[in-house]
Amino acid sequence: MNNRPQKICFYILVSDTGLAPNPFHGFCTLALCTPNHMRARLEKGDWIVGCFRSGQPPKVVYVMQIEEKLSLNNYYLDPRFECKKPSKIDWKTVVGDNMYYMESNGLLQIDSKARYHLDQATQEKDKRGDRVFISSQFVYLGREATLLRPDFHGCLPATQGIKYLYDNDHRYQQFLNWATTFGKGCKSNPRDSNTPVRGNCKRRAIDF
Repeated sequence: MNNRPQKICFYILVSDTGLAPNPFHGFCTLALCTPNHMRARLEKGDWIVGCFRSGQPPKVVYVMQIEEKLSLNNYYLDPRFECKKPSKIDWKTVVGDNMYYMESNGLLQIDSKARYHLDQATQEKDKRGDRVFISSQFVYLGREATLLRPDFHGCLPATQGIKYLYDNDHRYQQFLNWATTFGKGCKSNPRDSNTPVRGNCKRRAIDF
């Protein structure tokens, strides 16, 4: 029997373009951000919460429950996520996060159509992390990010990085109960994109 404690991983988003997280095409995926770079100890059933802060009262941008964890190369090869590869089809594919594949020499290479993470330092962080968190159980608020309740402010890391909230803490279930009041799916477009507020950020409803 697996007695591994479940946890919520909180972190601060610096930008929100639709790349990380990528909440489109029926899945919220996180492949290229702080929890990936820091090799967060997260498994199926755990949660990720991304928040804005930037000197202001913190706001919740998205909440996702992890259903799968793939390597960058396996993510790239999986036909379910072909739609998340970068392209110029529309604004949502321009920010596609499925951009690393393994060459025959065993090294990860970035997709030639990628428009983000083109500098070597960032690519090295992505490759070192080499994990993609995947969920169809999520709510993404984007530009409609909601204020984090004051009693959860202590769940956030003091600066950049991640902070875990474990299921033996009374705030764990309280936070998840509160998060379900946000609704389900993709509620708005990314804060830092140039798209209309509502745009095409729609998906089917899925319960937590």
